[in-house]
Amino acid sequence: MEMDGSSVFQYWMAVFLLPMRVLKSIEEVCNKFLWGVGVNGRKRAPVSWSRVAMPKMEGGLGIRDFKTWNKACVLRHLWNLLAKAGSLWVAWIQKYRIKGNDLWGIAANSVSSWVWKKVLKCREVAHAHVNGTGSSLTWDGKKLVKYSVKTVWNSIRIPSSSVDWFSVLWGKPFIMKHSLLVWLVVLDRITTKDHLASWGLTDVNSCVLCPGGLESRDHLFSLCSFSKAVFQVVLKKICRWPDFTDWSSHLRWVVQRWSGTTSPAKIGRLLWVMCCAYIWRERCTRVYGVKRISDPSQLSVAVMQEFEIYASSTIELQKMASVVMS
Repeated sequence: MEMDGSSVFQYWMAVFLLPMRVLKSIEEVCNKFLWGVGVNGRKRAPVSWSRVAMPKMEGGLGIRDFKTWNKACVLRHLWNLLAKAGSLWVAWIQKYRIKGNDLWGIAANSVSSWVWKKVLKCREVAHAHVNGTGSSLTWDGKKLVKYSVKTVWNSIRIPSSSVDWFSVLWGKPFIMKHSLLVWLVVLDRITTKDHLASWGLTDVNSCVLCPGGLESRDHLFSLCSFSKAVFQVVLKKICRWPDFTDWSSHLRWVVQRWSGTTSPAKIGRLLWVMCCAYIWRERCTRVYGVKRISDPSQLSVAVMQEFEIYASSTIELQKMASVVMS
């Protein structure tokens, strides 16, 4: 039987609590992979790993925090012991380690294995979820009859406030590469010229898409005449595009209008995300001069061409698009 790297990692996550230096190394590798940095690269990540590891509903990318996930996996051992699961390991531990004593009161001794010591350490986390007799674990007030790593992880992690824009980026249908880019836009983590100037990397911060503007996230996606023209052309069959004065009002309007599950909401947010992504790509094209420059009408055509290709991938989306865009 062949096992890929993720399977091996998941296996060891479920065996014992991994050392912090190992978890940190894994996070570093994943972080570099996410942002396209080589193993020995020193490029700074635009978003901290702690933010990346938040659920999408809380503004992250839904990649689970390894430390907490590791604890949730290892807590299964305690649950197996309390549930007296029929495994050879449980039978051996009951006979040679617990020996009829209270699981919550026994201590590791000099001959205890490192793995067993780590399992006992997890009692600190599980203690808040033990019933009155100490014979079972409860989560959200309910007895945990069948162990769920996801349920336990969600209970022991430290939650953050939810964000109202997550469904606009991640509600189906969505295109991963575009949603990921707009996620950076929402967090203001794209390398606009105002950021580059604050880091001392440029002294020219004029907008390359329109005359007279100073490039920032708010200007590029809310005030820029080029961007306004793209939004107006692409979304003209769905809505009348407002004249926004800042990014906050722009995002708030999009969330209020397209967070739902109706066909217009699904098509609207998909096209909006695509517009943002194409506007940023055009900006980068002009800054770095890697391709020919497009005007708003040409860029709008490019957006609609990709949308039509994507919409044709499923019958459901094709039907929604034909109704909404007709």
